[in-house]
Amino acid sequence: MDEEKGKKMKEALKSNESFLEFLKQSAESDDYQKLRDRIEKEPHPTREMLYDYVLNWTENIDDEKIMDHIGFCSNCSKEVLNIMKIEQDLEEDMLDWVNKQPLIQRLKNLVSSISLPVYGFPADSLVTRTKTSGEEKKLYAVGESMVLCVPLTSDGYLVILHYDEDEKVTMVFPAGPQDDNFVSGGSEKKISGRITGPTGKQFFKAIWTSQKLVDPKKINFQDDEGVEHAINKFLDALDEVNEGEWIEMAYDIEVTED
Repeated sequence: MDEEKGKKMKEALKSNESFLEFLKQSAESDDYQKLRDRIEKEPHPTREMLYDYVLNWTENIDDEKIMDHIGFCSNCSKEVLNIMKIEQDLEEDMLDWVNKQPLIQRLKNLVSSISLPVYGFPADSLVTRTKTSGEEKKLYAVGESMVLCVPLTSDGYLVILHYDEDEKVTMVFPAGPQDDNFVSGGSEKKISGRITGPTGKQFFKAIWTSQKLVDPKKINFQDDEGVEHAINKFLDALDEVNEGEWIEMAYDIEVTED
């Protein structure tokens, strides 16, 4: 392949469209069919060689051989297109990952058009919502038990997330594959648990959705990275839900040593 045509092919490899146009122009040349018949009878580059070529990892002498081949071999040119598509998808996925906000920031920014009040009380208390109004307990010691109470206006699905000042995010509910996160409207969902450190502010985000966006049976609750991945997937799915089809409810407490 002459130097000028080699430059054109290198330029064409920058996108699928330009590479296809290059192949089309080559096919219109007078000697194309004769050269194609000869080239396709010769040994073909391996997929690894074609991958290295697309990524510019080959030596100059190999570049020339591969350029000569894929310029006329339909099978190898199709393989190059597939490799280019794979690399383009990987690059787009990487850009999405880089541009995506950290999980803690996504959670802090999560605000719905509707927000209902959530309240908590000590686990050994028989406090009702009317009694706690205006004097709701917000201060807890490490080791103390509490109940988080979430009001539900309609049938749907509930997810409760927790984060602290160290920005560690956990899933409070569902807490295991056995939990059914379907909730009935006109009721209150009570989640009980024991307060752990660190001391300082701790925050809860209760999210009701009309659609099931989390399947507890598919989450490995023993794996922190797996849970974080599930939370990110949940927030990704939430981005696609229409306004009014989900409700965010927030609650925060102060945690002390004793």
